[in-house]
Amino acid sequence: MELHAGDEPAPIVRAALCGSVSHSQPNDSRGFPKSDNESIVGYDASQSVSETDPLKPGSLTLASVFPTNRGKTRHFLPFEGPPARLDTVAITFEIGDVEETGATMTTGSWQEVGQQTSWTRKLPGGGVFQWQGENIVGTRRRGRVEASLPKRIGDDNVEGLQLVPALDVLESVYSEVGADFADVQTRFQMCEVTRLDVVRDFDGVDSFPLWVSGQRTVNRDARSIVSSFKSGELNGALTLGVGPRFGWRATMYDKHRESRGVAPEGRVRFEGRCRRELMRSEWAKDNGGVVVQVVDIDELKLRQWTRALFVRVGYEREVSSVTAISDLVCRSQLSPTEKRGLLGYLWERASGVDFGGSPHTVRKYERLARSLGVTLPREALDGRDVRVRMDFERGTEVARAA
Repeated sequence: MELHAGDEPAPIVRAALCGSVSHSQPNDSRGFPKSDNESIVGYDASQSVSETDPLKPGSLTLASVFPTNRGKTRHFLPFEGPPARLDTVAITFEIGDVEETGATMTTGSWQEVGQQTSWTRKLPGGGVFQWQGENIVGTRRRGRVEASLPKRIGDDNVEGLQLVPALDVLESVYSEVGADFADVQTRFQMCEVTRLDVVRDFDGVDSFPLWVSGQRTVNRDARSIVSSFKSGELNGALTLGVGPRFGWRATMYDKHRESRGVAPEGRVRFEGRCRRELMRSEWAKDNGGVVVQVVDIDELKLRQWTRALFVRVGYEREVSSVTAISDLVCRSQLSPTEKRGLLGYLWERASGVDFGGSPHTVRKYERLARSLGVTLPREALDGRDVRVRMDFERGTEVARAA
């Protein structure tokens, strides 16, 4: 069954994930079956999901209540890894009349097609509501809300929200706009998703500057912009960002510094910012499925997206010393020529010297370095012997003597 805008999804629980089907539940005000959790085998509302108690098949997701063919994963995978967590989410929807009093107006440069202004309003509960000042001829007026969901329920944003509470908070943003500021004409579950930030927190990280230094030497896709800096927007937190100019970005930053000490010392956050282009791409299809509307969001997709983005930008690599990498390369099955070339390539990347090889040769050695899962920081050139790796599954740093 494929859902289209305006269709009323049937309250059916996907048997592959939940193990039971219910056809007789009444719907609540937003179109979801009432007492969803009670109809799902294995779900106990009194038990919270934790890092040591991974989400079991049967836990509530929108896709399990409203199964769709769109964006279905090409190969079914069971739930694996830590629970998915969300930070900022943005959705769009059709609107009618809007209360403009108290909003900020921005004049655009597209008067030739009839749209002259856009409006922005800060929401009392947190987040922003934006909309078009006038319709473009032949189109329907649309509004957009964007909010950091953890900040809607607390000021510190120490950790991301798991899926079920995140959707509840997102619906509260949608309901606030509909109740106080605009005539919203799209049902919540059919709103288009334009931004989805998946997060993974790491605790006990003591060597973050060294890890960032090693990550900067990774030779990534030419379309990706790699930057490390102390972000003014994040209270001077050391930040590493990788990604193209548009579509998505993967960052790691010092959450303790960003939160002004509210988050525990040693906490670092990975944040994968997914925008419309990535959420509908072939990459999304290969990693759980695409997301177009709120109804497409489910736990499996978010878990796979978080892990896949982390690996895509090379954050899973171990930052190693010269001694450790030399030992690893020498014990590998590479030919003597490949061993010499790979060690030279890693050394010159760390020292900032142009490798000078052809694009084909550079891709070859970068592929070999990725297969070994290592990178060399500049500090290692001074003889510093330590191995540092971010363990995604455990959510911590693994550091050991070389």
